[in-house]
Amino acid sequence: MWLSVLEERMRSSQVTSGYGVAVLTSISLGSTVLLLFPMDKIEGRG
Repeated sequence: MWLSVLEERMRSSQVTSGYGVAVLTSISLGSTVLLLFPMDKIEGRG
C-alpha cells in the first residue's frame, strides 16, 4: 500500500521536475536570444 503511494509520488515529482527544467531552459534560451538580437533590430527600427 505505502510503497505504491510512494512510487506514484516519485513518478509525479519526476514529471514535474522535468517540466520545470524544460521551462527554465526555454526561458534562458529566450533571454539569450533577446540579448543577442535586441527588440529594435527585430522590429526594424535599428
